Amino acid sequence: MAQTKLFDYKDLFKKLPAGIILLDENGIVLEINKTVADWLNTRESQIIGKNIFMLRTLPKESKMTILGKFHLRQSGQDVTPYMITLRGKKDEKVTCLVSESLIADAKGNVDKIQVVLANASGLNLSQGDTEDNTNVIYQTIFDTSPVSIMIANEKEQIIQWNTFTETLLGKSKNDLYLTPVKELYPPEELDKMSALNIRKEGNVRHLDTKIYKKNGKLIDINLSISSLKDTDGITVGSIGIITDISERKSAQSKAAIADEKYQYIFENASMAIVMTDEDYTITSCNTHLTELIDQSEDALLSQNAGILYPEIEWNKIINLDITEKTRHRLETKIKHKDGKEIDVELTINFLKNSTGKVTGSIGVMHDITERKQAEESMNLMKSQFLAMVSHELSTPLTAIKGSLDIIAEGAVGEITSDQKEFLDTAQGNLERLDKQIRDLMTFQRLETGQEKFNMTEHNINLIINEATKTLSEKITEKKIELNLDLSENIPAFVCDEAKMLWAINRLINNSVSFTEKGNITVTSYEKDKSIYICIKDTGIGIKEEDVEKLFHAFSQVSQGEGRKTGGLGLGLVISSSIIQYHGGEISVESEYGKGSTFTIRLPLEAAVDPEDLK
Repeated sequence: MAQTKLFDYKDLFKKLPAGIILLDENGIVLEINKTVADWLNTRESQIIGKNIFMLRTLPKESKMTILGKFHLRQSGQDVTPYMITLRGKKDEKVTCLVSESLIADAKGNVDKIQVVLANASGLNLSQGDTEDNTNVIYQTIFDTSPVSIMIANEKEQIIQWNTFTETLLGKSKNDLYLTPVKELYPPEELDKMSALNIRKEGNVRHLDTKIYKKNGKLIDINLSISSLKDTDGITVGSIGIITDISERKSAQSKAAIADEKYQYIFENASMAIVMTDEDYTITSCNTHLTELIDQSEDALLSQNAGILYPEIEWNKIINLDITEKTRHRLETKIKHKDGKEIDVELTINFLKNSTGKVTGSIGVMHDITERKQAEESMNLMKSQFLAMVSHELSTPLTAIKGSLDIIAEGAVGEITSDQKEFLDTAQGNLERLDKQIRDLMTFQRLETGQEKFNMTEHNINLIINEATKTLSEKITEKKIELNLDLSENIPAFVCDEAKMLWAINRLINNSVSFTEKGNITVTSYEKDKSIYICIKDTGIGIKEEDVEKLFHAFSQVSQGEGRKTGGLGLGLVISSSIIQYHGGEISVESEYGKGSTFTIRLPLEAAVDPEDLK
């Protein structure tokens, strides 16, 4: 059966007849209740978030009083109750007696100040009945305090309590009056209190313990007890102040369970994990990492994370662009204790605070040594297979091509127009197949490092011009425009002319194939000791998710419904390999439906002056 909710803490806070203000340690108003807002003739939302010293409805003398108490508290001194004046409706003044108490967070650190204001307006504290009026004020604070307050007699029986006590424990006046204090606590908690010898010591502050509610449920509380003594110094009772910390304890318990769970996961994870601060200093690592590189945790902690990686790999990591993307995945290497390098896949998350400043990083590494070895084995098998297939196909194709040529020339008899048409189709497909086999053989030689390069000095613009000549007929048929914007100041470049011609031709041909209208512009220029060749088209473009596939062997990128380009998907792969052999790279920018730009960058380390070639 569901238990009835006795009260809503927030609702209770808002409706208390005493004024309640919750401040942070800097004096910022975190919360106030309706009573204070009514006294100040304003809305709660207009006060929350503001510094209490900046409130216009607080007279200057009251601000100075509060500031003085604030300084006392910061210096570690106790703050006794004091009087202030508020300015309310039509400048009406409200005199209040103020008492303060400190509130700790889940870790026990004081981070908030609770201020209770009792309305003392109309009480003449300067006349002879000052003591009576003061008692009335303190009675108001006692009755309206948002914490439980209980007073016990010398027999440790409850004789007085405030309203909040009844609410907290779910008990009535009859339930509480003359109830022995010991009945409120479990035996083990009473033993802890007895060990503190409160009667002798006089008081105990902020003891975390448990107390029974009327329904028998135990709740977590923070208890402060002070003994009450008569004028002769004889103990005649005690006063206890109780704060409900159930939610705090629950949060601490959940946090402890979570910490234990995540610590277990961290230590027993099947991947290596390393954490660093903003300076890349290692702050934590798990067992998997220490075992992987045969290093102790003590040897790694407080060291720069760069000790884990070869220098070239570490430079890649620290130069990652984290302006917008804070999570990166890359294949890299880490160093074993014996100097051996281990292949790993690293996922690194850079942590930032609210201002965008990097505060640390978490790196997760998977050992991919076996995968790399398997890939190398597969690549070797693939190369051997491609070499065999290419050779076995090229030999009969040569014979077939020769036979078709003889028939087409009429050497074995006159052929009809229909026969010629079939022969032309066969020869066209044979040439296409022969081209694919040659691409396959070139790819295999590049993959295995068997392709030979004849490096000599050349003018790159002449190679570009030559590359476009073989495509002129195709460009004319498609009625698209080819523009050449080639800089005359480009120095000569050391390259394999035939292979560079092949690579540039394939890139331009790729643009022609996927451009149905508009134009293709080829530009060349020198910048930062490199030659750049840009091939820009107004074609159909490439989808963002397909860009990475462009330079993967045997990968065909979808170019729209019904579009078939044929081929093995090796053209761009071979072009990229040729450019890379020359120390360069190919990059791509594309917007689907609008066109693409392929850019070749070739470093000029081996460049010579064009005048020397004349």
